[in-house]
Amino acid sequence: MSPDEVIDFVSGALAAVEPGNISGVHSCAETDWTALLSMGAGVLSVPVPSASNEEQMKAMLAAAPRISEHLELGGRIAWGAIRTDGPIAVSADRPWKHLAGALCALVQHGVDPVLIRRHSFITPACGLGTHTPAVAERVMSHVRDISVRIAEQATASLLTLGS
Repeated sequence: MSPDEVIDFVSGALAAVEPGNISGVHSCAETDWTALLSMGAGVLSVPVPSASNEEQMKAMLAAAPRISEHLELGGRIAWGAIRTDGPIAVSADRPWKHLAGALCALVQHGVDPVLIRRHSFITPACGLGTHTPAVAERVMSHVRDISVRIAEQATASLLTLGS
């Protein structure tokens, strides 16, 4: 299938979701932001691009206007912040820095800082089901820690802006 055929196919499936329900699209690998944003999903589930991977970061930043539009229309982004395809982070600090770097880069490219924080949530990147319950608990603890940091920043932003 061509990329346009894939977009049409997925868009058609998403259009069949009954009103009042939320549809989403998940990408485990490098993200084709243009394709994902063209599908009409309410939630985009994507891995956090690493600043060390210039190609991933450039692709995300090139899509910043479309990401803004998605968020302004009420869309959400599920950021796969905790990688599960290698050693699991001991703390949430490094994944938080990667996520914060990606969010700051989007803000520098015109995405509203309050909107992106309020319309984002945190997930494991992929593959959590292949781990033991103990590892899954640690990953989800990191997800919670980063979620709290996002919520605190969103609240601080609102208080600073007087909203």
